[in-house]
Amino acid sequence: MENVDLTYQMLKAKKPKEIESFFYFLFGGPHPKHTIPTQLHKLKEIDRNFYSYISNGHRKVLKESVH
Repeated sequence: MENVDLTYQMLKAKKPKEIESFFYFLFGGPHPKHTIPTQLHKLKEIDRNFYSYISNGHRKVLKESVH
């Protein structure tokens, strides 16, 4: 989360399912947050498709969360 640009550069070449899985893992801690961290919002302006993978991963975590 400290270097969103580097994260984006490293992940953008991955397959969509791999990107979603990464963000599912990132957001899927014992108590998932109900919002996407603000640091990642800038990616929405840079690459909407990539941001949709972030959003999908986050949505899956919330859907499967029992909290």
